Amino acid sequence: MTEINAPALLCVDIGNTTIGFCIYRNAEKSRPFITLKIPVLPIKTTAAYQRILASFISKNIKQANDIDSIISSVVPAATKAVAKAVKNICKKRPLVISSRLNTGLRFSIPDPSSTGADRISNAAAAFARYGSPCIVVDCGSATTLTVTGENGLYVGGAIMPGIETMLKALNAGTAKLKTRKLLAEVPALGPDTDSAISSGIIIGTTGAIRELVRQIRKETGLRFRIILTGGHALTIHHHLKLRQVLIPELTFEGLRSIYTRNR
Repeated sequence: MTEINAPALLCVDIGNTTIGFCIYRNAEKSRPFITLKIPVLPIKTTAAYQRILASFISKNIKQANDIDSIISSVVPAATKAVAKAVKNICKKRPLVISSRLNTGLRFSIPDPSSTGADRISNAAAAFARYGSPCIVVDCGSATTLTVTGENGLYVGGAIMPGIETMLKALNAGTAKLKTRKLLAEVPALGPDTDSAISSGIIIGTTGAIRELVRQIRKETGLRFRIILTGGHALTIHHHLKLRQVLIPELTFEGLRSIYTRNR
């Protein structure tokens, strides 16, 4: 069991596929201490999440009431139960990500409140780390491009179906275009159905990302740092022919950054 000095920080990222938990030894330092991921479905009760959190925390730190917490969620149905479980364990109300918090960003979009908490967290992390125009490509259930311009100006982005979402759509919506998993290494010219599907989804996604980046650069006249994150980032990383930085835990880094601005 590890001793930690307060304040430690529990970050919770509720996504469309998984719920991620991350404990930082010290909220002022950027390296995660330990992480845990569970499926988001089926959505559980507060008591069930509380048992999961209690086990996770008790194995790694001594006193749960020495931990502050922050939550990012894009699944409203799970937010309340998870937030209540966190509050019961940590004895403090968690901070919940929204555009109303001090994120370090400025928003130039019509309705900042409609922006996903994960995209806010990613943009905040990118700006805190680099302080320059960035495009964060988050490869999850959806593949999103989140764009921050100069001086942390959040200007929007693009959203398309993610790799697994495309695969599930083909499996569910067609009679013969079915495959259980995508091939990691695949030529553009697939010689059979499985490799053709892998090519279309993986290489097609990377092509879409490259074209979106090209057009965003043209529309803004800015040079962007490209950051990859999300569950399928490593797969895209191998095929994306752009200069890029791979940061798998960027969302957690953004949560920590926003917490330090609002504590």
